Amino acid sequence: MKKVLVVVSMILLGSIGAYAAGTLAGEEITNKATLNYNVLGTKQTAIDSNDDKFMVDEKLDFTLTN
Repeated sequence: MKKVLVVVSMILLGSIGAYAAGTLAGEEITNKATLNYNVLGTKQTAIDSNDDKFMVDEKLDFTLTN
């Protein structure tokens, strides 16, 4: 059961984009997710992910002309 929840949560979280608007490039961000769920109406123990740290990158938007 736990494997199914992990796979489903990875699919759902994978479809969410990361947006760092207003955050400076080079800044480190720590992210953590918590999964809350019910089975047949019974609340289950929340599952916390490990902390994930990543560096904000800089998006370059340019046009190349001939």
